Amino acid sequence: MFSGRMLVALLMGFASGLPLLLTGSVLQA
Repeated sequence: MFSGRMLVALLMGFASGLPLLLTGSVLQA
């Protein structure tokens, strides 16, 4: 069962986690 709220939560988590991951990899490099 895939609800719209679950999709929004996943999208928000991805949108906030991706830049964090990118800045982390850039700082390490």
